[in-house]
Amino acid sequence: MTSWLIKQIDEYFVNLRKEENQVIMRTIELKSDLHKILDRIENEQLLRTIYDFLKLREDAEEGQIWKTLTEEQKQEVYLSYEESRDDKNLTKWDAKKES
Repeated sequence: MTSWLIKQIDEYFVNLRKEENQVIMRTIELKSDLHKILDRIENEQLLRTIYDFLKLREDAEEGQIWKTLTEEQKQEVYLSYEESRDDKNLTKWDAKKES
């Protein structure tokens, strides 16, 4: 019984390490992709907007931004999220970039 338990615990930690490594790799890839996108943006106003958003998010406690929204704004966020789940409501980045 104890060898079975030790084996189960060992497998659990092996799997946990694999999952942690996958998360780290996804994070690294995400950062890399984000850098590539930012490097292609030439619009200074858009870059400033992205910077301000990220800086605000970095400095804010979790949920702090949400707390500043009015109920109407929160409903807009919920509605936008629901609409974004349908691909036909999404706009291609290239089309947005040209406008």
